This record gives sequence, C-alpha cells and structure tokens, in this order.
Amino acid sequence: MVGSKLSPRALTRLSLPIAALVLALPARADETLCLDGPRESVWVESVTSGEEVRLVDGRRLRLSGVEVPRSLAARTDPRAARAVALRAETSRRALAERAEGRELSLLDLGEDRWGRRRGHLVDTESGQWLEGDLVAEGHLRVDPTPDDAVCTRALLDREAAARAARRGLWDEEASRLRPADRTLLTVVGDVAVAVGDVASIGRSHGRTWLNFGGDITRDFAVVMNDNDRSRFERAGIALDRLRGRRVVVRGVVLRRGDAPRMAIDDPAALEPTKR
Repeated sequence: MVGSKLSPRALTRLSLPIAALVLALPARADETLCLDGPRESVWVESVTSGEEVRLVDGRRLRLSGVEVPRSLAARTDPRAARAVALRAETSRRALAERAEGRELSLLDLGEDRWGRRRGHLVDTESGQWLEGDLVAEGHLRVDPTPDDAVCTRALLDREAAARAARRGLWDEEASRLRPADRTLLTVVGDVAVAVGDVASIGRSHGRTWLNFGGDITRDFAVVMNDNDRSRFERAGIALDRLRGRRVVVRGVVLRRGDAPRMAIDDPAALEPTKR
C-alpha cells in the first residue's frame, strides 16, 4: 500500500495507471478505499490491549472493526479464564510489536461512547495496515462496524483466509469457528462465529428466520427484522435464496427456550460461503 506521506489526491492520481490491476484484486481495492482520507501522524505511548492504544498526547484509540474474543465462562471457569487471558496477552503483544513507541498514521473515525478515538493505524514506513495484518495473522477477529462498511469488508476477506488456515485464535478452543447447531448453547452470552447449512427459511411476525436444523423449536436459528431486509439486499444477500447454502454468521448467542438463537441486523454478520 502507498505510504501515509502521500495525500489522498496524490493517491488517486497514482492509482489511475493501475486501474486494471486494482479491478483484478477487489479485496485490495477495498483496502485502498478503506484507508483513503485525511490521516494524521501520531505517536503511540503504550498498548493497553490487542484493540486499544494510548497516544503520547493522552488520547485513547480503539482500533475500528476488530476485537479480541472474550467469554462469559472465564468468570467462573479457571481453565476458560486462562485461555482467554492468554489470547488477550498474545493479541496485545502482537499489536505492541507493531505500534508501541512508534510513529504511525491514523485515519480518525471519530469518538466512541467511552470517549476514545476510533480509527485505523497504518505504518508510516511500510504502509502496512495494522488492523488488517493482525486479523490476517489470527490475532484479532472482525467486529462488524456499520459506519465503516468498506473496511469491514476488507477485514472479513483477511479473516476468511485466517479461518481457513486456522491461524492464531482460529485454532483455539475458546474462539474457534463453531458449528451452527445446538452446541452453541454452551456459549450463550458470548459473541460466536459459526458456520452451517441453512435448512429452511421462515417468515413470521415481521421477522425472517434462517433455520439450521429440522426442529425449529430446538435447533439453532438466526433471526432478522424484516425492516432490515433491504440492507441485506443492497449488500447482495438475497435472504430467500439462502436455503441449502453454507453461511458463516457472527453475533451474540442467545437462548430462547431450549434453542440457541442469534439476532443480527448487519449484512456483514452473514457471509454466504463456498463449501
């Protein structure tokens, strides 16, 4: 990628001669668009977690669109607590190696609800996108951000490769890719990423249901409000055509009676995949 010293205008001029190459690499094009915009030079004083740093000017910065997996079981299960703590520290160190005590380029996306800045960090020397690299290596997973859709798409492409190769957290019991079935009851309250085949599709009371088993009262299902259907359609996801398709879904696992459920409203939380 182009270094942060070039302005967005200069970036645009440089990209014109290689338009054909950009079109041939859609994931890379997404990353170019994602990081396009005014950026400021910042110094990182310390890395407090795999997803947050403190700048030398005192500002806290939350990396956009990514997260370190957590688990409610860690509150009561010592084994789970150790696994979660190890993953958190591994992710923090991976970010610290790239950011701590260094000058980086920040694409600032504004303030979050906790008063932190939110944005993306780019290495000023190599042009490497820190969030993208950490996701690709399995140190972080994607946390879909509706107002940062282009970067979310680029991050999901990198995460898919990490999942397939079982890199980092994707090879760990606490955060692995899970089957979309009743075993999700073991992680109720956690954000899970699960894969499975859509067995049937139902619509009732203004909602669309993707059922992943034959028993709709007990098997896993994903539910979406019909008011959000147009968002999925604009993203190229035809919900009524997903029957028999394999999909990856992510979100908080809920329990409704004897069945695990997941309610989603962001198209980025639903990824139709190839078998």
